Amino acid sequence: MTQDKASDSEKNISSTNDPRYNPCMKKRKALTWYVTAVMCYCSLAHAAYQDDIGYTQLATELGAATPDGSGVAVTQVEAETGDGEFSPNKPGASTLSGKVFVAGSTGSTDYSPHAFGVASLFYGNFDSIAPGITNIKYFSAEGWAQGDFLRAGEVVVPDYTTHDSRVANHSWIGFLEDPDTEVYDRPLTLEAVQRLDWVIATDDYIHVAGVNNGSSSYPLNMEAFNTITVGNLSGTTSTVTSALLEGGGNPYVEGRIIPLLVATNSATSNATPVISAAAALLVETADANPAFSLNRSHANASRANQTIYDGATSEAIKAILMAGASRIAINQQTDDTYTLATVSATTPDPNGLDYRFGAGVLNIYNSYHILASGEVDSDEDDGGGSGSIDATYGWDYDESFGDLGDNSTATYRFSLAETLMFMSTLTWNADIDIDQLATVSPTPDSAATLYDLDLALYDVTGGSNTLVSESASSTQNTETIWTTLLGGRDYELRVTTTSSNFEWDYAVAWRTEALVVPEPGSLAMLILAGIGGTMRRGDRRY
Repeated sequence: MTQDKASDSEKNISSTNDPRYNPCMKKRKALTWYVTAVMCYCSLAHAAYQDDIGYTQLATELGAATPDGSGVAVTQVEAETGDGEFSPNKPGASTLSGKVFVAGSTGSTDYSPHAFGVASLFYGNFDSIAPGITNIKYFSAEGWAQGDFLRAGEVVVPDYTTHDSRVANHSWIGFLEDPDTEVYDRPLTLEAVQRLDWVIATDDYIHVAGVNNGSSSYPLNMEAFNTITVGNLSGTTSTVTSALLEGGGNPYVEGRIIPLLVATNSATSNATPVISAAAALLVETADANPAFSLNRSHANASRANQTIYDGATSEAIKAILMAGASRIAINQQTDDTYTLATVSATTPDPNGLDYRFGAGVLNIYNSYHILASGEVDSDEDDGGGSGSIDATYGWDYDESFGDLGDNSTATYRFSLAETLMFMSTLTWNADIDIDQLATVSPTPDSAATLYDLDLALYDVTGGSNTLVSESASSTQNTETIWTTLLGGRDYELRVTTTSSNFEWDYAVAWRTEALVVPEPGSLAMLILAGIGGTMRRGDRRY
């Protein structure tokens, strides 16, 4: 299909009455799914990308103890090709040797080259940083959004992962349309996005989603609150959410920053599975090391009866990945030095992210060490009342925050002997009332609640209380600080809230690093390998 056809489809995006309901049958009629895919075929990145994201450094340090995703089941969701293929399982491919695939959707059993390329970077034996992943469930995007998993347009809650998947990859984007009029269906698309947010918050089932390689925004899955959204270093991907979900007072407003992280791969279809693989490494690490999490004796359990330690919660994984991200990166896939200098100082948002690059470039070395440093309670949650942290690496997960919880302020105290860069990210999930969605007459505009949490850093040396830096967005569910801190001073990192009548959970992660003055170098701009276009059955997008 042509770009003109995609443009025509975009012209049809408008608010409509939702025609799904049949009161006589007292059940909802599902609509046809249309997908807009980031269909660059994933040429496998040179292994040097592993240097860019800190993996080589981690593997050199840990040797045989380096996590590889072993024991972590995953899901891959793919847009169908024009011939209906969505399977990643290329027959005879040695990079998939030893992998066990389970189809979550019906349809063609032939493999998709795009899906295979994503799989190679997500869990392939040669190109992935998580080759130990062996159990994979895969869905078509159409099936996953509707009856096979999210069940958008139905009166039941989303499925739980009988496959025990902990991380899902989405190298595609899309929205829902009325099959008769081909007009964008805002209520159903909003419902699907909220169902995804509910699954992540309820089951701690981590979903990593790529944003569009171009500037247009497509709400599913890139405009969900609770996903980990991924861009690349081109700086030309979608940057903020659109107005396509806005209305009725819901929190899915225009202008929220996407992406949250980037990787050095050339297109978001390639970058997304790299970050999915990193999430799997952290989940494996948290599962294998219960002592890293304070919540050892009463770990969270998903609907699939999985034990979820604090370090493997969706909030903790997101915070740890974002706090670990590099603001200055060397792109070793080219001959040039890539300097991602002062990210949040270039085009900052109230939540401390850069519109193009989010928190920065994935650095699994930093993120692993943040997790492995072990969970530390805040001053308010610590029975000893010290709240003292090691600023080098650290994190916390608070399962009962708010005026109806254990505390509505959380304080983390530390001192620095020398001047360092300090980075910290606070994350929490949007709260979705699934009862307002899984019903004959859904009300998605009132189903989501976004609590307002803020992150601030104070200099408290000698009894002072001087604000050094803060991140205080009222429309987003992450807050990020990174700033230079002087040595010989005492500091407090504080989590606060302006919301009331709630009890919710959050995760916060932090680290410090030596000040780095980047050497002059040319900006290595990675070339986009594809653009988005509306895909329907019978159409193919390359």
